[in-house]
Amino acid sequence: MVLRLTVPSMRKSPSRRAFAAAVLVTALWQPRFVIAGGDQNDGFYLHCPVPLGVDAVRLESLKKTVYVMASVENQTLDGLHVVRAAHVGHVVRIDGSEVKTYPNALNFRVTASVLANDLQGIVPYTVSNQQGLNEFLLGWKFKLKIFRALKMTVIEPVNVKLIGVPAYEASRERVYRVNFETPNLPVDARLVLEVFDASGNRLTRFHLEML
Repeated sequence: MVLRLTVPSMRKSPSRRAFAAAVLVTALWQPRFVIAGGDQNDGFYLHCPVPLGVDAVRLESLKKTVYVMASVENQTLDGLHVVRAAHVGHVVRIDGSEVKTYPNALNFRVTASVLANDLQGIVPYTVSNQQGLNEFLLGWKFKLKIFRALKMTVIEPVNVKLIGVPAYEASRERVYRVNFETPNLPVDARLVLEVFDASGNRLTRFHLEML
């Protein structure tokens, strides 16, 4: 059982994967070792908000790189303990009770910025774009794919809100809050947040897996 909070991309870049792994190890989990019944079981704790990683898109016509960062928020995620025992995964609350499903709602925060100079280690994916930067950043759309066994379901957000700088002001950075309803979703499901531009071209995706 492994929690994978990664940024599998449409690109196969070792430097991208290495950088994303470094971000996640340092900023996401606090790995622990749990001793139960004399066996050593490894696990980790979730802390809200949960970072999902970072990616980069290169707008060649504008000679600019847009860095995309995502996290997921729901206070019921805070303090959850993901443990491994005899190859069977469990997610438990602070009081020791077992968690069977994801929260009924998940709130994703997606930041798109050309200001993130400290993220220059990421190899960007080049896209064709005829829009200005401000127009490009304001046109993003989102979907959530849910995978369980061989079944895949796509759900639309119930709300997409631009936070921070208002849309009527030009900005080199935009922050979206994207809300999905996820009732009765088992913790062994795999979630993929997909990000698209205004024309429907997929820019990147972020994975959330607890088991």
